[in-house]
This record gives sequence, C-alpha cells and structure tokens, in this order.
Amino acid sequence: KFATSKWDETEKCMKETKMCSSRVFELIAKGDNTETGRWLSKTDLYDELSPVQAGCCRPPNDCGFTRVNDTYWEAPKSGKFTSSNNDCKAWSNSQDGMCYSCESCKAGTVA
Repeated sequence: KFATSKWDETEKCMKETKMCSSRVFELIAKGDNTETGRWLSKTDLYDELSPVQAGCCRPPNDCGFTRVNDTYWEAPKSGKFTSSNNDCKAWSNSQDGMCYSCESCKAGTVA
C-alpha cells in the first residue's frame, strides 16, 4: 500500500503530465506505425500500454465497461458491474478522475 501523501504527489504528477490523454494513445499507435509500418488495432493498442497506463487510464477489464474512445468508457447498461472489483466504482471519464484512485493504478506504478 502507498502512503497517502506519497500517492497524492504521484497522482498529481500523472494528472499534470496528462498521462491518460487521447494524444498519448495516438503517440503510442503512431510510434508502432513508424517502426513497423502498420497501425495498431485498438485491441493491440491496449496491449502496448505500460502497467501504469493500463492501471490508470482505463477501467479494469473485469468491470464490463464498453470502450467509446481512448479516454471514454461506458458503464454496463444494466448498471451492474461484472466484477466486485472496487476499482469499477472508482473509474471516472474525467481527465482528473480516470482510474487514478484505483488500486490497479497504484499497483502499476510499482510494477
């Protein structure tokens, strides 16, 4: 577990650098295109995320969210998550929210 004061500082830094902006996702995809001559599919793009980006920039896979675009995800229409994972409730589409308060985000920073 992170000490709260240390996590607050880390979270602030991630937000200030706009680590989860759609531009970051574009650069990840473009970087692959430059090196291999192919564009990443959206599925492959998410496989290319660092542990921090995977934990902080998208809701956990087991929650049942539907991807609308790189930075916006819809909760299940039923209103019920497909998991009891507390990170499901912590997700926010706000650039200041995302999953920065998620345990998966914190875990990604130490991976």
